Amino acid sequence: MDSDVKAELKKLSSAQLCSSVLGQICMDTVVNPPKKGEPSYELFMKEKEQVLSSLKEKAKLVTELLNKIEGVKCNPVQGAIKIYFFNIQKLPLRLNATIKS
Repeated sequence: MDSDVKAELKKLSSAQLCSSVLGQICMDTVVNPPKKGEPSYELFMKEKEQVLSSLKEKAKLVTELLNKIEGVKCNPVQGAIKIYFFNIQKLPLRLNATIKS
């Protein structure tokens, strides 16, 4: 393959690794949110609280559902992003029988 063609193909393929303009704008908003007094601050804070509240409710629901499973204890982690830690309290009898055989 001609070296100039190969260089152009490499340039084209590496351009796909970059996020889109919209993605870059979103990331800029995440790392540099509007400050108090700026025109979009109130809307940003309202939307942020709605998203975090929704995530909190979903995390609560998932925790409750997982805790209904026999032998599983799910402890929610405090914070905006919920991660679940599972603590096996006891193994169901059928699983114990399978492990022993």
